[in-house]
This record gives sequence, C-alpha cells and structure tokens, in this order.
Amino acid sequence: MKHANTALNIVPTPFGDQADPIKNDDYSSQLRQLRQILGKRFKQISVRKFADAARIPNVAIAAIEANRRVLNDVDRENLEVFLGACWNTESHSWVCSRDYETPYTRFEYETHCRKVLNNPEWGKDYPKSLHEAIDELIGDLEVNEAVRVVIELRAKLRGISKTLKDKQK
Repeated sequence: MKHANTALNIVPTPFGDQADPIKNDDYSSQLRQLRQILGKRFKQISVRKFADAARIPNVAIAAIEANRRVLNDVDRENLEVFLGACWNTESHSWVCSRDYETPYTRFEYETHCRKVLNNPEWGKDYPKSLHEAIDELIGDLEVNEAVRVVIELRAKLRGISKTLKDKQK
C-alpha cells in the first residue's frame, strides 16, 4: 500500500522511511526524497534543518528543488560526509556512504551521526589522511596553480573555523 504522497511514492518499511526508487536522476526529486527519508511521520524535514545538517545553503536547496540549479560535486560531498548518504545511479535511490548496498534510512542517518560525526575517536587519524588527500588533489597541478589552491583552501578553512566558533558562543 502506497502512502498518499504519490509524488514520492513512500512505502512503509520497518523504519517507515524508505521510498521507491526515482526513475530518473532528477536532482529536485533526489533532494525531496532525501528530505522525506530524514523527516518523521511521513513529513519532510524542513529545508532549513536539512541545509544546516548537510552544510548546504538554504537558497541552494530551494534552487535545486525548483530545478534552477543542479546538485554539484561539493553538494554531493557534503551529503556524503555530513549525512552519510550517496545517490546510487544504478538503483536510483539513496544508499549509505559506508556501504553502497545498504538503503539509506533515517536509522542509518542517526547511526552515522552517532558513530561518525559525534565520535571523538573518528578524527584521530584524520589530519594524516587530510594531508594525503590534499597532496593527491594538487599533485598534478602546476606549482602556481597549486599555491593558489592552497591559499583558497586556507581562506575557506578559516571561514569554516570562524563560523564554528561563532556557533559555539
């Protein structure tokens, strides 16, 4: 039996939050489905709460859902890191970023938050892996391009750090 919201074709599951696959890779439908999964009692999580959790601006979410903007690589990376969700182009559904075979549910989101984001041990080896990732990303660039990228990255990291400090106040 399908839920009354036929646009999302919500199907009750043991977690009550899994949706039928989207037949195409329409970004607006993808985000609406993800907001539906993260919501409760068959209601979508608000754009504001979703944007805060995913670290994507509210206006970007609204533009994507209105088909005025596409889901870009930075958005996808934020969804993967902060929500633990990845879009599977083969199944046309959201899956867990830690295991592409596991359907993404609210339970999986809560597990991701509990085990990854709120776990102080998670970041223990992160500085080393971050350094390796930066080296890999800029390794193929010309020296002047690599310097520009590092300067931009430093400025963005300062901005993120300032935002986090302001939220803690």
